Amino acid sequence: MKNFAFGLLLGCSSLWFYSELPSILFWVAGVVLSVIAYRFCRHFRSTCTPVYENLLRSTVLFALAFSLGSLWATLMASYQLSFRLPVTSERIEVRVSGQVCSIPKRSDSEKGSSSRFFFCLAANNESIDYPIRKLLLSWYYTERMPQVGEFWNVTARLKTPYAKLNPGTFDFERWALTEQIDATGYVVEGARIHGEFQFANINQWRAELIEVLQQATAKTEYQGWHLALTAGYREMLSDEHLDTLKRSGTAHLIAISGLHVGLVFLWAFSAVNFLWRRSARLCLWIPAERVSILCALLLTTGFSLMAGFDTPTQRALVALTILSISRLTLMEWSHFSLLSLTLIVLLLLDPLSVLSEGFWLSIIALVMIYWLAGSSRDKGLVFWLKLQAFLSIGMAVVASLMFGIFSINSIVANILAIPIISFVVLPLDLIGYLVALFHVEAASVLFSIADYPLRYLLQFLHFLNQLFSSLFLSQSFAMLLLIGVGCFFTGWILRHRLVVVLCVSSFLVVCIGYVLDSAEKGMSVHFIDVGQGQSILVQYEGFNALYDTGFANDEFSTAQQIIAPYLYSLGVSQLDVLIISHKDVDHSGDLEWVIKQFNPKSIYFGEATRGNAENCSPQLIKHRDMKLQTTSVASYHSKIDTSDKASFATINLSGKNAWQGNNSSCLARFTLGEQSILLTGDIEEIAERELIKQNQFPLQADVISVPHHGSKTSSTWSFLVATKAAIGVVSNGYLNRFNHPAISVISRYEALDISTLNTADTGRLLIEFDGQGTIDVSAHRSESGKFWNHTLESRILQQSVIN
Repeated sequence: MKNFAFGLLLGCSSLWFYSELPSILFWVAGVVLSVIAYRFCRHFRSTCTPVYENLLRSTVLFALAFSLGSLWATLMASYQLSFRLPVTSERIEVRVSGQVCSIPKRSDSEKGSSSRFFFCLAANNESIDYPIRKLLLSWYYTERMPQVGEFWNVTARLKTPYAKLNPGTFDFERWALTEQIDATGYVVEGARIHGEFQFANINQWRAELIEVLQQATAKTEYQGWHLALTAGYREMLSDEHLDTLKRSGTAHLIAISGLHVGLVFLWAFSAVNFLWRRSARLCLWIPAERVSILCALLLTTGFSLMAGFDTPTQRALVALTILSISRLTLMEWSHFSLLSLTLIVLLLLDPLSVLSEGFWLSIIALVMIYWLAGSSRDKGLVFWLKLQAFLSIGMAVVASLMFGIFSINSIVANILAIPIISFVVLPLDLIGYLVALFHVEAASVLFSIADYPLRYLLQFLHFLNQLFSSLFLSQSFAMLLLIGVGCFFTGWILRHRLVVVLCVSSFLVVCIGYVLDSAEKGMSVHFIDVGQGQSILVQYEGFNALYDTGFANDEFSTAQQIIAPYLYSLGVSQLDVLIISHKDVDHSGDLEWVIKQFNPKSIYFGEATRGNAENCSPQLIKHRDMKLQTTSVASYHSKIDTSDKASFATINLSGKNAWQGNNSSCLARFTLGEQSILLTGDIEEIAERELIKQNQFPLQADVISVPHHGSKTSSTWSFLVATKAAIGVVSNGYLNRFNHPAISVISRYEALDISTLNTADTGRLLIEFDGQGTIDVSAHRSESGKFWNHTLESRILQQSVIN
């Protein structure tokens, strides 16, 4: 069974390597050939030695499972993609009816309240020509907030799920595929209706339960924690607590994960077993163990449903169900068999789950649990404590390899935090959960008691975060370690010499690739895909400069969600230079967090107010063979001396406010040998003409960032001629509301034979200079995109399918 399970897993996992889905017939042929080969092996059993017979049969069975897994995963992926809204050149406005099928996430701002929720369409929506089923909608500044389970007629402006695509960052298009989200958009107007639909009761009951728990925890200090642990509702957790948990590697503690489901099962089993054994008559009627298992499984299922029944919860419930069946039927299943059967069931239920990191964390955790269960003779509390320590260290290492961050404090924190949550806080919260259904005030007392261990735990985690700093691993090095760990566990599970040889060979190949990849290169310029905004990383032989930090508001931070993970994936933990072109929110978003997180040695502002930053005056910075020159038009009109770079220069403008805002942008020119790139911020026509007039800053460059995202107010003929550029890069968002870049501007670049590239089309754009005349351009979306990612070709839609 283990060979079949492993082959099925690898077959489903082949989805990771497809830029386009293969033909279904290819895998059908693979299945047929594997079946024929398996029958062929049975006929020639007498002519083979037992060793070769077992090896041949295992190989053919593995090939059959691999083909079946690939076929099943490809079929499901094709089916899900068939519902995805096609890419269009503009947003599509439709009127649809359906049901709010998730608890809306609410956010408040000065403009009003907004919400975000899943909207499941009714089957009779004849007003649209697309077979979409589920939408992710935002509703901005509305007085009447939709509630889960309600039916609405809404007019929504939709677009296809489209990601800001960068290596090492969250891929929204992949997540939308696994969550069966067919389109995203926002509500223009809506009206509530009445109707019967298939997604009603559970989410409504959960929303009512959350209201009760909010009342019971209203007087507690850590209300967000209690709601997260009991109902999987994390909206009330403070940003400070979330940051502490993330930095200490304990964020999994406030998610209803497999750990929590297992603990609920354990506590329920123990409680029922203790009570049932008090009666000899009941034990003679039905053994206590059977009753305890059944009751624990039912209670765990109910808890999972009320906690949202998300994917990690479902996986844990499947594993517990299989384990319970083996105990109830008295089958002598080995730990390998239980693990293999769990894996087979999970893959048959949802083969696309292999595309989520959570699936692999769950599977690795199961492997560790069964490994320890099979090798340890300890039982009861000793085994549980040993298991928690083992998982704390093991999962911290695996998570660090997956996400590129390794932290000693995460290991220390988990060893202490998991037992505190498992044996103190969670039991109190679960009892309070049950009591709240009958008496809110009594439950409030229990939740208040649970505040005490949480307070001391958070103090300890904060201390650890200050004591230990994280180690950031490059993506290639993390992959090297991950493959090494995978080879070890593969060899341990299968124990076939051929498999071990193949795994070790793969590991050596990756080692060689890592060494070659680590060889010194020229200057690399990363145009990070941050949507409607800008962020550019320049690297050269250990030197790291970041130009702008993208967009941020109360709901989303590009710096935290995109830029930081991307830098971590490259192994960047500190910046040598941080340049902020100007104050606009799409260029300086979450600036204080970036400064705190990456501790730049030097900071330059075009439009500056910070006392510890240097004014963007004309200056030259050298790092080996690379030169960085900065300037701003505002500095030419300053009445104070800017030659002292150690002091902060407050710009005293002459005349009107012409040199504030966009036109005060700090320009940066990076040069290696005879090659250079010019970063221009949001300068407009008046600043472009002033730069040419002053003639104090070299504008000539091989590559330029298109000023102001391609706005009509920038990229004048004279400025483009002065740059003599061959490539222009536009940083903007897909279907942005400003309609950047303007068609007239792009025509201007084309007339001057300047090739234009847009991060909305290319994803992360990597431009490499060797200093000798060669420029390599790498577009992540077209070169590394997978079948679930849109390509430039997929964005060409026939006019006949557009409303």
